[in-house]
Amino acid sequence: MNRKGPLITDSGGFQIFSLDASSYDIDQNVELKGTGSKQRPSTLLKQTEEGVLFRSYRDGTKIFLSPETSVIAQKELGADIIIPLDQLLPYSVDRFHLKESLELTHRWEQRSLTQHLSDPSEQAMYCVLHGGLDRELRQHSIDFLSKLPFDGFAIGGSLGKTRDDLIKLLDFMMPKLEYSKPRHILGIGDM
Repeated sequence: MNRKGPLITDSGGFQIFSLDASSYDIDQNVELKGTGSKQRPSTLLKQTEEGVLFRSYRDGTKIFLSPETSVIAQKELGADIIIPLDQLLPYSVDRFHLKESLELTHRWEQRSLTQHLSDPSEQAMYCVLHGGLDRELRQHSIDFLSKLPFDGFAIGGSLGKTRDDLIKLLDFMMPKLEYSKPRHILGIGDM
């Protein structure tokens, strides 16, 4: 990477979420191993408690990503700040599925932290706060993850559809986060 400064890496959660949409931007179909046929493979195969199974958009190879393997890969890259694996859902998801996803993300983050703490190697790990625009779920995420020994906070998940949504969310969340720990906003793009 030839970097001269700090490196923050990502778990792959957003990339998994965007795999199906981005695979349609590839300009040609691929030959799926062992099938002899060329087609666009379904990239996202399964998300479970254990992790995510997906296919390479390049050659259809199956890849399994768990909270632990995500942390190991980020450590091998030499990241200074590591982000644990999380499940990202679209903005329009209903509250029931948002809450289920939040609980899964919390369990994945606990596993990621355990993996990280087995060999911290002077690397930091930030938790990822989720809950969409639902203030009760955001508060639950803050309460749950603040009790764990993460080094900082990443504000993730859906941050709304507009700049106003983002500002209202941050106005709600920022005063609730421990002042002595750094905060990082994930996925704001060009908001």
